[in-house]
Amino acid sequence: MKFSTILAWASLALANPTPAIQTRDENNTLCKIFESLSKLEDIVYASKVKIVAAADASEPDNESQTAAAIETELETINAALLTAFGSTRGKNTISWPSLACEEDPAVYTCFLETCSAAAETSIDLQAIQTAISGLSADIRKAVAEQLGLLRFLTAPFLESILEYCNKLSEQCPIKV
Repeated sequence: MKFSTILAWASLALANPTPAIQTRDENNTLCKIFESLSKLEDIVYASKVKIVAAADASEPDNESQTAAAIETELETINAALLTAFGSTRGKNTISWPSLACEEDPAVYTCFLETCSAAAETSIDLQAIQTAISGLSADIRKAVAEQLGLLRFLTAPFLESILEYCNKLSEQCPIKV
């Protein structure tokens, strides 16, 4: 067989991967997303606890300390967001697998874990915003830049992950 024929067959095989290869690639993609989300979820949760505690302890005489503590935690979350998703920020989208989860329970399990981590992170971020909204105008003004950055960073990624989870949960009938 000529080299060009072998190359043509290889190109065809790569262009149309078998379901097993596709499922493995989808699982790898999902697992990478889950790893990033899992780390992010832990950081957001720890920061949420500290922000809520600082907000609860806020008094008129310690507003600058409260603002500094909250701003530090928001910076921590923003840095984690950039670490988790910074490389895809310029693309404005994440390339999602089609998720042939009905064929592979491992893919479905990773999918469920990804959705759970995204939902928990979203709930924690909402709790942070609620805690901050109840503080004085001076504190809200002091942390406004970091809070705005947080909203900017979470909108394209977390919302797209949750949308992806909702869409694909309808397509994945098996339960693990």
